[in-house]
Amino acid sequence: MAYILTQKLNEMSETQFKKLFIRYNANSIIQATGVTYQPNSAFNAGANCFGEDILLPVRMEDLRGISHPIAVNNRDCITKWRINPDLTMVDNTNKYPRRGYGTKS
Repeated sequence: MAYILTQKLNEMSETQFKKLFIRYNANSIIQATGVTYQPNSAFNAGANCFGEDILLPVRMEDLRGISHPIAVNNRDCITKWRINPDLTMVDNTNKYPRRGYGTKS
C-alpha cells in the first residue's frame, strides 16, 4: 500500500496543489541573538498590539526541553525584532519544586 501511495504521489505534479501560505520576501526571521541561553526551538502563539509595538508571545525551549515564555516585539512587523533578554515569567522552584512526569507528590 505504501509503495502504491508513493508511486501515485510521484506521478502528481506540484501544480495540482495550491500553496496555503506564501512567505512575504521582506519578512525577517527572528534570530535568537537576544536570548541569554542556547534555545532548542521557538513556538510563536500569535501576535498582539501592545501600545505602538507588535508583541509576539514566544515559548522558547532550552536544550533540556524546558520551555520559557519570552516577549519579542517591534514596530513594523518586519525589521529590528527585539527579544526581551529576561524571562517573561520566572518559575519559583522553592515554592513549587519541579516534579517528574506522572509523579503525585
